[in-house]
Amino acid sequence: TDTVAPALQHVLIAVANRADRKTLFDGLDLIGCRHLHSARDAQQAVALLQQDPEIQLVVADMVGDFGLGSRLGETIHRHPVWRDLPLLGIVPAGTRIPRDLRLQPKAVLRSPIDGEEAMATIARLFTLSESSADPVAPPQSPPTPVEPVLQPGAATLEEVD
Repeated sequence: TDTVAPALQHVLIAVANRADRKTLFDGLDLIGCRHLHSARDAQQAVALLQQDPEIQLVVADMVGDFGLGSRLGETIHRHPVWRDLPLLGIVPAGTRIPRDLRLQPKAVLRSPIDGEEAMATIARLFTLSESSADPVAPPQSPPTPVEPVLQPGAATLEEVD
């Protein structure tokens, strides 16, 4: 997750469960995300999207009054820029993941959220959005090839039968 820190700086958390919001906020803060927006309802989430045009990731409930399947999801879906934002959906444990939403997240976590799993998922999501040249993510320089390091006297695969 260290490689995510400098690039991921603007995140909107639109999650009803207070403990889940805190877990996400703490994890993102720990990796150095500087602009964390936490919304209490759909109206506030939309206002925060309007205030920060640099939002790179939206973490939102998938079900309930305050979710991707409700007013927030419809508003994001209809917006020409917001509909392309990477989305991370949250569903309560024991709830089926809705497949009929017009706006589908790139990944889903179950509530209560596990902080390490959340950060690993966000790192994967953000790496994917960077590698696909997503306009909301800053460009990433190509990785430098790394030569395998062999200890003196270590056998290579060709030498072992």
